[in-house]
Amino acid sequence: MDKGAPPAAGHAGPGQYLTFLLAAERFAMPTGPIREIVGFSSLTEVPLMPDFLRGVINVRGAVVPVMDLSLRLGLDATVFGKRTCVVILDLRHRKKIWSVGALVDAAHAVATLDASRFDQPAVAHPRIPPEFIHGTLELDGRPVISLDIQRIFEAEELVELVGGAGSRHVAVAFSGEREGMP
Repeated sequence: MDKGAPPAAGHAGPGQYLTFLLAAERFAMPTGPIREIVGFSSLTEVPLMPDFLRGVINVRGAVVPVMDLSLRLGLDATVFGKRTCVVILDLRHRKKIWSVGALVDAAHAVATLDASRFDQPAVAHPRIPPEFIHGTLELDGRPVISLDIQRIFEAEELVELVGGAGSRHVAVAFSGEREGMP
């Protein structure tokens, strides 16, 4: 199991999470799949993509597709500002590692959160699909929604969402796949 991955259902324990903002709300994701966080400067749009796939960026010579996490969750599009950044994730799919960027309004901090504190409410957020939510908790007196990053970035579903000729473009954007990492 990744060091920052949420524990399996029924398993409690602390883990490292990145807290960040999307549409003025606080969210968290496990740090295990995070490679780095880069400031946002610009991206190259790719034709025939769903709105939430905003384009690609170059990260040290590698083409990395960038998903607007707000749009993917059903929230309003990210408004680019001084603190907008891209969280680069290395995700495992079919014994390979592929990189994808998650566009967020601002990254806050890494916090150790106890998974046993996550509530599993029937409806954690009125606009976010429940399958994208790992749980909710209060941190510093404010609600935080922990996201299921693996589910949000499922490669096969992304190709289905694009469909037809667009899926060729997704395959090209995701061609930054790498064999399993050490």
